[in-house]
Amino acid sequence: MKMKTAAVTVLTGCMLLATAVVQAAPIDDLRAALNRKHDPVGTYTLQLTIPFKTLKTMESKTILDLQTSPYCAKAVTTTSLGGENPESSTIYDTIEGNRTKTYSQKILHKGDKEKSWVYKYTPIEGSTNVIDSIRPDSFLGSVKEVEQVSNGGGIQHLRVVFDSAKLYSGFGVKHALKSATTEDAQTEADFDKEFEKLRKGGDSYGDVYISNGDITRFTADITKPVKAFENVIIKGVSRKSHTGAMGDWILKMLLKTGDSTMTIDCAPLSGRVYIPAAVVNAAVPDPDQK
Repeated sequence: MKMKTAAVTVLTGCMLLATAVVQAAPIDDLRAALNRKHDPVGTYTLQLTIPFKTLKTMESKTILDLQTSPYCAKAVTTTSLGGENPESSTIYDTIEGNRTKTYSQKILHKGDKEKSWVYKYTPIEGSTNVIDSIRPDSFLGSVKEVEQVSNGGGIQHLRVVFDSAKLYSGFGVKHALKSATTEDAQTEADFDKEFEKLRKGGDSYGDVYISNGDITRFTADITKPVKAFENVIIKGVSRKSHTGAMGDWILKMLLKTGDSTMTIDCAPLSGRVYIPAAVVNAAVPDPDQK
């Protein structure tokens, strides 16, 4: 289930890469498109396809409403394995001081039939404002190359190469991944190790599509970050469940993922994004956050 939650959140940071890459292209209308998205407010429809070697393929669709003034995000995700028994979840994210506050739902006690609202805090690393970390400009330093693949029929297609050492050093992508997991010191250390591997793992690639001066779609191969999350989950389950060598092997076989892809469609935001009072009033501190 945590892999499903990863699908929800891996993205807040990754979603905005689409708006970051175009400025590196030497074309005036691409620069204009970037200027339009300097403020990343909008509605993003994220679709993930993550095949498991021994299980059915996971399909996930997230609708993310992102507001920047004041910052507030709402993500509603529907996830299924092989198209069967779809599950839905909702996450809210806001800012309190120099921390993000993320609301989600989970089973708190054995025997509970319904999930309860919980919240947890994440320090904003290297910035006094989370908006600074998700604006397109914050990703510009990670762009190595931009190639125009095609330009016709009102659609411009760009192929982008990212410097992984820089891409996986920013707060936005790290917050998106870490906010989907149980917060503890060892999990934090596991993430740091996986991010170090990602930074040393070679270039990353993505494709940007622009229509009428606006960025409309971003696609990417996300196999590497998905496998990083997979490794963190396996280590966490093994540590807490004391699975042993045989159990670890079974976990790795069950959670082993194949080539994973991400598609993001971008649209204007309609209406205000806010956290319902009922959620705020009902939420309790996440007991797993130490």
